[in-house]
Amino acid sequence: MTITISHQAYWDLFTEVESQSQKIGSFNTIYPYPSQLGQGFSRSLKWRSGIELEIQNYQLRDNIIITGQERPHPVEICFHMNQN
Repeated sequence: MTITISHQAYWDLFTEVESQSQKIGSFNTIYPYPSQLGQGFSRSLKWRSGIELEIQNYQLRDNIIITGQERPHPVEICFHMNQN
């Protein structure tokens, strides 16, 4: 089954689990992945203002289509790896 969700609703799910985050030091935070979508985590490493590395390790329950407008930011690079 495929789930279609708006960009805003997708990020609202992450806001809901933010209280369950684990802060490690001043620049390293681990967030649980929203259970409505799957299981796993997102790890955010903030080096300085405007530079952040995000590592995600999760398994989705279903395929997801996120609808909405592009987010305003100057540069974003994404790498997706699949472990089979």
